[in-house]
Amino acid sequence: MKRLIFIIAFGLFVSLGFATFTALVPVATSTALPAYSYLYFPANGTAYACAVATGTDTLTGTDTTLAYSLSQDDILYGSVEYTSAATTSYTLVYSTGVLTYSASLTTAATAVVNYSYFVDTGCAVDAVTLEAITTTQATAYVLVLLSGELYDDQMVIEPTVDLKAILARKNIFLSNRESD
Repeated sequence: MKRLIFIIAFGLFVSLGFATFTALVPVATSTALPAYSYLYFPANGTAYACAVATGTDTLTGTDTTLAYSLSQDDILYGSVEYTSAATTSYTLVYSTGVLTYSASLTTAATAVVNYSYFVDTGCAVDAVTLEAITTTQATAYVLVLLSGELYDDQMVIEPTVDLKAILARKNIFLSNRESD
């Protein structure tokens, strides 16, 4: 009987073998946040914050430099969009945000790198918003999924295998939707 009361009191129910737990939580935001966005709870924080942001860096060639540090680290795999006048190949260390060319860019060459990154350096994702935040208040309350199952095609940013693994550690499971 105590278990049933706990289930009813906290909205916990079982769906497809996964325990689903949702809650109304405070989210620190100054802009609109779409439904199915990733959130984390900062250390010493009082409200959840958006766990993923976007960045853009413009790299300018020097004729000698091979390695460039992006403005952010903890880059999401698969989120990098790269444009360059040069055809030089490169590698990117996602955890540090260091982009290294196989040959240096000339001083006339520039490269623009657009990417998504985890805001907190621990790559923590603690919840997923289930509704949009359209307010510009410093703190808004929003319904989030703290554990359970969602479809990967619902997410604002397409989840990679690594992101799915991070979410699974928090008991949030993303699965492919079966087509008709």
